[in-house]
Amino acid sequence: MTRFNDVLTDFEELFGETAWTDTGIKTFPANFAGGITDHDEFVIVETIPGTQTSRRNRSYAHVNTVSGQYIVQIYVRTGTAQIRALQIADILDSMLNSKRLTSGTQTGIPVVDIIGTDSDDKSIYRVDLVVNFTKL
Repeated sequence: MTRFNDVLTDFEELFGETAWTDTGIKTFPANFAGGITDHDEFVIVETIPGTQTSRRNRSYAHVNTVSGQYIVQIYVRTGTAQIRALQIADILDSMLNSKRLTSGTQTGIPVVDIIGTDSDDKSIYRVDLVVNFTKL
């Protein structure tokens, strides 16, 4: 069973599509260990799978479901603040809002959380876009 890997692959594929690559915004995984703050704009992505639960469909066969959250941390320079971060969130919203992805991962409606100026680096400003997902 490769449900968790399928979910990760579904989200990774989105950032290879033209809708995203045309923005020129760098994308990094949450566990990236290199220098990322030398970019004016970038995002950090993280897939947080919840538990794999069993449920019954109409034929009473067990269907394993994986659910969780996909988080995109949007970083822009402090001087551009909310307006630019929310423009990026709109691009991501069009990519993630209520979509069925390649391997069947179903996304919900993304929400935005304004984090503000980064506590470790005052030159960058952060906005998170969070979307719940389910994979049957």
